[in-house]
Amino acid sequence: MEVNRRKQGKIKEYYEKRFQPQQEKFESELKERDEKFTEIQKENEKLSEAIGLQNTSIEIEAMKIVDERRLSLNRKSLILN
Repeated sequence: MEVNRRKQGKIKEYYEKRFQPQQEKFESELKERDEKFTEIQKENEKLSEAIGLQNTSIEIEAMKIVDERRLSLNRKSLILN
């Protein structure tokens, strides 16, 4: 039983050493992709915020135009009456 465990331990150690460079490369690539994803996410948040601000300012301008036209129509209506 003990011989079996030692043998399994040596086999495990052999494969861990054999595949360690591949594992390190994989982890490095994964870290790079994660960093790129985080960067893209931050840019996306900035763009979303900028678009939201633009939409808000467009809505405010549209409301001003509607109010000005409504006032103008009310004035014309008063003049005609």
